Amino acid sequence: MPKKKRAPVVDLAEQRRMKKRQKRILELFPMYKAALELASSPFGEEFRDLVKNADTYQREAQSLYEAATNSDLHKLDAYLKKKPPRAGVIASLIMIAERNSRYEQARRGGQKKAESSNVAAKAVRQDWEKHHGSYKSKAEFSRIWSPRLKREYGIDVTARTIERAWLPKADKRTTK
Repeated sequence: MPKKKRAPVVDLAEQRRMKKRQKRILELFPMYKAALELASSPFGEEFRDLVKNADTYQREAQSLYEAATNSDLHKLDAYLKKKPPRAGVIASLIMIAERNSRYEQARRGGQKKAESSNVAAKAVRQDWEKHHGSYKSKAEFSRIWSPRLKREYGIDVTARTIERAWLPKADKRTTK
């Protein structure tokens, strides 16, 4: 008959402190209660494994994701046939894909927002190239164009931004 493992002996004061900590954690983190229930369920061993090996799963998922996005699909297919991913790796892959999807959506949104500004900046530079001789300075040109951009393109750009960021910089070799 196999020997039964005994639980480690913990003194009463330590048990009270642990109960207080558990109670405080349950008050602060409602999800922790669900995690504790999950840990004590039949899936508890798998849950503890997920928590314990989270970093390993994350690294493995990141390398799989990079392989998939770098078009190394033949290598990825061979690797996955040899070593099917564990549940933790799959969960990490899903999180990585979601995060990258949100990043890509934000990037596209930023590009769309910048389109009107880019079109306006191009128009300003083209007009400067054609008519820069008829203005006293970049500052004068910029003061004229700033309200015009508001009217024609619906964007609010300061004269200083036009002068310093949108117009070409003076060539130091030719301005001596």
